[in-house]
Amino acid sequence: MQFGFTCAECLMRMQLDRIRGQQDSEKKLACAKEFFFILANAPDGVAAPYLIPHFDAAYRRYFPLASDPQQLLKQRSGEILLERLPRLREAVFSAEDPLLAALQYSRIGNYIDFAAFGNDVDFGKLDALLDSAQTYPVDSAEYACFRRDLETARSFLLVCDNAGEIVLDRLVLEVLARDFPQISLTACVRGAPALNDALREDAEAAGIGRFARIIDNGSAIPGMELEHLGSEARDALDTADVILSKGQANLETMLGCGKNIYYLFLCKCVRFTQMFRVPAMTGMLVNDRRVGPIDILA
Repeated sequence: MQFGFTCAECLMRMQLDRIRGQQDSEKKLACAKEFFFILANAPDGVAAPYLIPHFDAAYRRYFPLASDPQQLLKQRSGEILLERLPRLREAVFSAEDPLLAALQYSRIGNYIDFAAFGNDVDFGKLDALLDSAQTYPVDSAEYACFRRDLETARSFLLVCDNAGEIVLDRLVLEVLARDFPQISLTACVRGAPALNDALREDAEAAGIGRFARIIDNGSAIPGMELEHLGSEARDALDTADVILSKGQANLETMLGCGKNIYYLFLCKCVRFTQMFRVPAMTGMLVNDRRVGPIDILA
């Protein structure tokens, strides 16, 4: 999905903020120029996440010893969500429809996005969102299709997004393992560090391995650029009867592929609110094969 103007604006803000605190003015300027060069020379048709590894490589050339603040944020967000997991699990399994409740909590977890919100991610706000998670509606028609697909499915793929968020995704896997024991469950994380996206160690720390086989996508792109997937991820995508994809970047990189993908996410940026014509922070469940016309050039 071709990135648009709002994506370009956001990408450059993120990258310039990243170098703002560095002390070497000459290196800062040279690095900034390289960021703009990468953006200006991006191939046609690529989504915004495609550019992230290129920005990362440029940053490391100028500031190779800089620490990765995302690593600490990922670890802390995972710890915070694991502290809340027992209470949330009880809420899910005591709900009238545990699968629906698990999807609602999992979708709220998409708020934990340090790329979109930076230091404005507020775990107090997250708690308030979690407390009211079951009041936020899920598209009833798509949810009915999701349940029908699960009834006949033999394989399910969860395409993960951010660390921390993945703890809430675990609730979906727990419900599926209990209620659909005939389904083989797989969870796919990133193949290398990409923003605050979940890696294998984050999935293991969240307990995902207790319910699903963990694989990675073989890529440092914070999404699922189909031409850059490893063979294991490609095979999982091609053979899964049902796919649940978390977050905006996975949608940006897979939308229109024609697979039976249910995208579960919050509309966190201007482009997505314009694409789907909804207010900011609206929760979505849409299917790749049935999503209506959207303005992908926003």
